[in-house]
Amino acid sequence: MTVIRHLLRHWGHSLSAFVVAGLCAYFGFHLITGDRGVVVLWGLRQEEARLDHKLTQVQAERKALAHHVDLMRPEHGDPDLIGERVRTELGFAHKDDLIIFRKK
Repeated sequence: MTVIRHLLRHWGHSLSAFVVAGLCAYFGFHLITGDRGVVVLWGLRQEEARLDHKLTQVQAERKALAHHVDLMRPEHGDPDLIGERVRTELGFAHKDDLIIFRKK
């Protein structure tokens, strides 16, 4: 017992400092590289920025498509656009259209 008391008396402060330093190193390492650490947070923020950009693009594309659909509605559609789509998709032609055939 006296040997342990002697060691604790002389080495106690150094031992406690070593334990505290070890704990700080352990928690600091996991703060940076752990499952919820700084590195993961940084990656998540980059992913969020990428997805926000993608969302903005998709919303703009959806708005353009909705406008295009509105132009083709019978109640307030654009006759030129509807005629163009009929000619393109169905292969119809108006009696006044000039058709030029090309060899492929």
